[in-house]
Amino acid sequence: ELELICKDGHKVLTEYNVSVIKGEEGGPEYIISIGRDIRERRRSEGALRESEEQFRRFAVASSYGFGMGDLSGQLIYSNAAIVRIVEEESEESFNSKTFYQFYTPRDAERLRQEILPIVLETGQWMGEIPLLSARGNLVATEQNIFLIRDEKGTPRMVGNIITDITDRKQAEAQRLSLERQVQYAQKLESLGVLAGGIAHDFNNILMAILGNADLAMDGLSSHS
Repeated sequence: ELELICKDGHKVLTEYNVSVIKGEEGGPEYIISIGRDIRERRRSEGALRESEEQFRRFAVASSYGFGMGDLSGQLIYSNAAIVRIVEEESEESFNSKTFYQFYTPRDAERLRQEILPIVLETGQWMGEIPLLSARGNLVATEQNIFLIRDEKGTPRMVGNIITDITDRKQAEAQRLSLERQVQYAQKLESLGVLAGGIAHDFNNILMAILGNADLAMDGLSSHS
């Protein structure tokens, strides 16, 4: 690499290949020099380094799980959040496996036959699908699976941003249970099984609980 000074005084970073052409007697006769302007490449490399650093800071600090794997399913990268979600011992232990190992056999087959073909065709899939932790526990998650291409546009890897929605699912289940209790109390009242006043008080209590459940759900949604 050489820095050339142009006629107007500005500098140009270049990459040079210099070769010696020998004459008939074997001695050097010509020098051929081929150069190219590499300023744009340097700018691109700097932008790439900055992007990689920003990604690294995001992955390390994020509460979202993040992992990357090659197209065969072998895991390549993980952050601390995803290791915690799947209850692995370390990032090294997580990366030694394939991502199919963190799904039930049924969901792993769905991943192969349904989800990954969508990712390869459209570039992304988003939805709810449980993970199977290293300890055998099912973890409710939302996943954003997306395709990663190289500079030529060739598919190279698959990335996955994972949100643990266990608390949200538990709150939804609790709210559904309370709604059923309200409906049951209303049905009893309509059949005359409960006195009107008793049923009314019971409904008021359940509706108050439902209101608190709604507030909790809103809090979970805003947090995630």
